[in-house]
Amino acid sequence: MFEKVNTGGVTLNVFELLTATFAADEFDLRKDWDDRRAELRRWDTKIVNNFSNTDFLQTVTLVST
Repeated sequence: MFEKVNTGGVTLNVFELLTATFAADEFDLRKDWDDRRAELRRWDTKIVNNFSNTDFLQTVTLVST
């Protein structure tokens, strides 16, 4: 999986790597993030509108620890 994404010229960030990892467990992290991003954009604030997928992962990690 990683090789296919990487040979396509896509820069691999933590989100991309976790997406591939969770896909092995049949969880679509990208769809989950898209759904959450749509919900966050309803708040229409500058911070939330600039919130990236890696920002989300860092926030979840900090809250869970």
